[in-house]
Amino acid sequence: MSSLQARISNILTWSCVDGPGNRMVLFMQGCNYACAACHNPYTIGQCDHCGDCIPACEPGALSLVDGKVQFDPGICTHCDACLDACPISANPMAQLYSVEDILEAVARASELSVWHHAIGRRGDAAITIYPDAFCGHAR
Repeated sequence: MSSLQARISNILTWSCVDGPGNRMVLFMQGCNYACAACHNPYTIGQCDHCGDCIPACEPGALSLVDGKVQFDPGICTHCDACLDACPISANPMAQLYSVEDILEAVARASELSVWHHAIGRRGDAAITIYPDAFCGHAR
């Protein structure tokens, strides 16, 4: 078992942004690039446990315990108000993942995507999107 860990802001198991095909995306917390046109600014900072995000969380998924912001994913409604409240562009919902945790998530996503398909409607025609199809194009 590896002791290496990464703080992950979010995991998308299916994404077709930035080109054809689908992919799994891991959003790492603590990006050091600071791009002027960053599409995910809440992944830049590391939480300093100031607690400014806690009042913004209406469901109460965030709390301050022993001087550290704690996140309860079971209560979170994913409204992202905490992201807007953070003065340092950090995500209080980011969680630590081990290498094994990440590999397990990749394996689960791979198993699901082998036969997974999404059904959408465009007019009267049903569109089936397969994992290896170009995003948004019927096969």
